[in-house]
Amino acid sequence: MAALNGCYKGWEDVYNVIYLDCATDNGYNQWPWEGYTSFGNGSITASDVDAANRWSYTTIQKCNAFLENADKANMDQAKKDRMKAEARFLRAYQYFTLTQLYGNVPLVTKTVTMEEANTIKQTPSRRSVSLSSTNWRPSRRSWM
Repeated sequence: MAALNGCYKGWEDVYNVIYLDCATDNGYNQWPWEGYTSFGNGSITASDVDAANRWSYTTIQKCNAFLENADKANMDQAKKDRMKAEARFLRAYQYFTLTQLYGNVPLVTKTVTMEEANTIKQTPSRRSVSLSSTNWRPSRRSWM
């Protein structure tokens, strides 16, 4: 259970969700001291610090590590299946966010070293979203 909790740590925070809405018609940020005015006035670019901070594979790497090791745990299979589905969902959500912000991104479904990570080519965003949206579902529904 602690390993899955680690996948959730740093997964998302309220500031990312709320301030990303400011880049749409859903929200507006009027306070320049918060640093998100560019989201609200439509001038945000990929080089903006607040946008660039979204480029992260930390949660994806944590989920991949969890999925690679989950079957080693001695626990109820239904609970293990549910936890693996949660990790796949978190990973899928991260890919959805990355493709919405950046388009084509590297698709990584296993843990990789820093050297390997720097050699992975971009995957068309359609494939990333397709794989991640179908891959998070559990193999059976016994946990429901």
